[in-house]
Amino acid sequence: KNYLIGAFTFYAPQSIPQYDGQLKVQCISSFEGFIKSSYGLIVLLSPRYPKRLWCVYEVACFLCTKAMDRVFINHRSFGCDKNIQIYIDAVRNFSIDTCECKVEFDKTILEAKVSQYYTSKEDFACFVQAALTTLIVRDYYSYPPMIKTVALFDEYVGPWLAFMEETTFLKDLHRAFVDFDVPRVYEESDFDDPTYMTKLQLHLGENVYPMINAMRLEYCTQDGLSLYQG
Repeated sequence: KNYLIGAFTFYAPQSIPQYDGQLKVQCISSFEGFIKSSYGLIVLLSPRYPKRLWCVYEVACFLCTKAMDRVFINHRSFGCDKNIQIYIDAVRNFSIDTCECKVEFDKTILEAKVSQYYTSKEDFACFVQAALTTLIVRDYYSYPPMIKTVALFDEYVGPWLAFMEETTFLKDLHRAFVDFDVPRVYEESDFDDPTYMTKLQLHLGENVYPMINAMRLEYCTQDGLSLYQG
């Protein structure tokens, strides 16, 4: 059921015909057009998501085209102490070569798109790792009741911050997130969610999103940069 009343949604298995090979290729080739015509991207981040090439390409392509605040991710409904390491390992070890793709021919097309829009497969992987980690941590930060104490914060967000700290190109993002002390800011906001969220959005806009944008500028080719709409 579509709960986005009055909105048109793109859902790949239904929006891209699977029954007609030629039409399917045409739709995949026009995928960036779908993205450019979209307002936002909603991601339900199941444990398999970071391992699926189609899935991560959609996020990366969207962030080539739109600002990060247009991507809405839900990780906290799926993540728990039993699978958090699965998520972290999937992001840490992300590589096009090891990604899953249901149809091998699709992988060939997507690899060609990555070559067109990114300076290398390795840079694409770095961009995906930075984007997914940022979106996951932001998801937790955006629901302060879940991490309102130091113990809860350390339980849910701590492992992700540790991963960022140990990954060289994510260290600056780690510092940006650590500088925003969720339990303290939430308490100073009198546990008022709108007040807290205003402070969080300001911090993200000034300290986190510019880093992702800088990576986009560094890792995208001129073709990739030409997709950007802000």
